[in-house]
Amino acid sequence: MKKINKLLEGNLTYKEFKRDFWSFYLEKSSSNNFNVKDDDFFAEIQETFDWTVENPTDKEREYGYLDWQQFIKFVRKAREVFLEKGKLDFIEAEQIRSYVKIN
Repeated sequence: MKKINKLLEGNLTYKEFKRDFWSFYLEKSSSNNFNVKDDDFFAEIQETFDWTVENPTDKEREYGYLDWQQFIKFVRKAREVFLEKGKLDFIEAEQIRSYVKIN
């Protein structure tokens, strides 16, 4: 969660997040360091980041990619839901992704 907080505080660039979070997530999730609810949350962050480009082209946007600022909005709302409910499932994450794409 420290990496997520650092991102939301504006202290990580796209390249830094790409470099650090993906390897961190794979290492932690593969070693069973997360409970199921935590893993769901971090998996949704990772999945959404897989569909994020710092500055997507029109074609990438057509395919559903988010830009960096939309990704940060997604993470902010996802963290809020996760902290409030103690979980973030796929349906909630998809609703948040849809919201940030149109706002």
